[in-house]
Amino acid sequence: GYLEEFWRTQTDQRRHVLSNAVVVSEAPGEAVLAFYLTLYATKDRKLRPVATGRYRVHFVSKDGAERIRSIELVLDGPFD
Repeated sequence: GYLEEFWRTQTDQRRHVLSNAVVVSEAPGEAVLAFYLTLYATKDRKLRPVATGRYRVHFVSKDGAERIRSIELVLDGPFD
């Protein structure tokens, strides 16, 4: 797929910084949270922003532990 090809050619180090967590909804055994994303890349000691967007994560409780059921990412624009 697209990401597998991208990872083969990626030469920088990426960091996903999540901020402004908001509980969108919650019910017994599950919750949906939203986060803002800022994606940074570092190469040759130079830092640059790559993309911004929003994550929406659906958590569920299973066997006494919190698990991720789904993750949705909407980017504000294209990234390289």
